[in-house]
Amino acid sequence: MIGLLCVLSIGILGISPGSRIPLEEAKRVLDAEAFDRYSWGHVGFSSLVNSVKAVSYEGKKKICTSWMCSRSSHLDTSHC
Repeated sequence: MIGLLCVLSIGILGISPGSRIPLEEAKRVLDAEAFDRYSWGHVGFSSLVNSVKAVSYEGKKKICTSWMCSRSSHLDTSHC
């Protein structure tokens, strides 16, 4: 059960170790079969979108540009 809580907090929700896991998500750990069937992809994506919203527009622009440049090494990246 503790392992599933670690996967939930770090891998799915992406929260820092000092933060609390939301009670509704933590309750799902009690039933391993229900935990496996739950759509964690949606929860993880929502958590990611909310964390990106916290970054300013300029910050997002820098992050996106650097990410795109690192992923497109086979393209012309002279503007990076």
